[in-house]
Amino acid sequence: MTWWWVLALFGTVPAWAAPDHAFVLQLARSIVKVEVAIGGGRFFLGTGTVVARERVVTACHVTQRAVRIHVLYGGLRLPVARQRADMAHDLCLLMVPDLEAGPVEVGRSDRLHIGETVVAIGFTGGAGLSPAIGTVEGLHRVDGAQVVQSDAGFSSGASGGGMFDERGELVAILLFRMRGPGPQFFAVPVEWFGDWIARTDAYGAVMPLSGAPFWARQTDELPNFMRANTLEAEARWADLQAFADRWAADDATDPDAAYWQGFAASRLSLDDAAIAAFERAVQLDRRHALAWYHLGRTFLHARRAADARAVVPALLTASEPLARRLIDAIPDLPD
Repeated sequence: MTWWWVLALFGTVPAWAAPDHAFVLQLARSIVKVEVAIGGGRFFLGTGTVVARERVVTACHVTQRAVRIHVLYGGLRLPVARQRADMAHDLCLLMVPDLEAGPVEVGRSDRLHIGETVVAIGFTGGAGLSPAIGTVEGLHRVDGAQVVQSDAGFSSGASGGGMFDERGELVAILLFRMRGPGPQFFAVPVEWFGDWIARTDAYGAVMPLSGAPFWARQTDELPNFMRANTLEAEARWADLQAFADRWAADDATDPDAAYWQGFAASRLSLDDAAIAAFERAVQLDRRHALAWYHLGRTFLHARRAADARAVVPALLTASEPLARRLIDAIPDLPD
């Protein structure tokens, strides 16, 4: 078989070289350490990202128990005067007078696609600044934007750090990890706090915060993608299928519900049901790279290599890395 048609398509997809040291260093200049005093001589360390003059965004779970907060930057230890909290989304915006760190360029998470290279920068264990270069592994719709799943690993001390795209723009804030197979590092979208940056209202005193972030709630209150991820990690395929069926019944327009229906069916070797579900997912979202990829893989499992090959052009548009992975799995076909 000749693959000239695939090579031609690859030629239309620009590749981004791995970011160099200078690129990462420039981004790191807008990352600060956050020191949180909780009383009794105890404190936590986390990370913050400078998003405007004297404004730092961090994770509310870092500052939740704070009686005082300081930002450490350039050898200075600067007190936080006030904070604005969105505990549900786990985002806190800190007002830091006299902070001279330059702000990041704030981008948009909705430009991301599966397989895109991203850079995550935070303080490892609250100590040394540690950049991690990885790829986007999942995009999960929550509250009008998308939570970013990647393999750019980070520790708990990096919560509040920045995730940057190939333009060097901030697209998400590093937040939490999940247990399970594969990459389980999650960052929340800049769209959740973008309209706060230019405003000076709704700030309050630095004090302990009540409530729990969306990702730390009881199982039945978690976002659907987290509940699905948990069932996947535990290989509970029948339970995942039942959950995805309920999800799809509640919202037939959500491509992720159809995707998880297909994923569960594929793990149960129900190829026809999986193919139908993945096809619904890509009809709802033509750029749903994971649905295209697993559709192709299910075609291969069903010994329909020609159909798998036909998936490649659409998958290339959604994610070149996943397209390459699918191509490698497709057996040669006669021309």
